[in-house]
Amino acid sequence: MELNIAKCLVISYTRSNTARPLDYSLNGSPLKVVDRVRDLGVIMTPSLSPYEHIMHVTNKASSMLGFIARTCKDFRSPSTLAILYKTLVRRLLEYCSVVWSPYQVGHIVLLNRVQVRCLRLLGVKLGYNYLATPVAEIEMLYGM
Repeated sequence: MELNIAKCLVISYTRSNTARPLDYSLNGSPLKVVDRVRDLGVIMTPSLSPYEHIMHVTNKASSMLGFIARTCKDFRSPSTLAILYKTLVRRLLEYCSVVWSPYQVGHIVLLNRVQVRCLRLLGVKLGYNYLATPVAEIEMLYGM
């Protein structure tokens, strides 16, 4: 099997604050040492904490939700917005979640914030005030 040396990276997973500097090479070419790597869309760090990945995912999902809200502001049907959320935004939040499974409350709150924002946007379409939207009711109504 041939490897593309330009795409090969070295990352050390350790509990220590400083990793041992080791020089790795492949076919005589030195490999680049990095402190984070993205593999199949999942960002991995030496501590194996999912925080950086969750931040990346929530930023991307929030950006997509903002795009949907801007382009669909004239839509009258909240169910259409719910379908767009489920197909375009939720897939970003759930991709490879079994690998980086959020277990800390802070991580779960970051991910849930995107969904609450969508539920509030749906609430506005239903006639509620943005901050006074009954999030739990709308979540049950649209199966989110």
